[in-house]
Amino acid sequence: MFINNKIVSAEETHYILRKYHYNYSDFDEHASKEEQLIVMRYITQEANRMQRRLAGLE
Repeated sequence: MFINNKIVSAEETHYILRKYHYNYSDFDEHASKEEQLIVMRYITQEANRMQRRLAGLE
């Protein structure tokens, strides 16, 4: 279930996190591997976007 080059939307991520009440401990224990991949991919995309903005590339 590898999500290859898929842009993950904020809505999709927030939907998953709402299921676990935005609690990382619950998320880490109970989320499926696919849900974890989606959330981590979104976090990575946002961090990269912020770095590009700081570097003046975006």
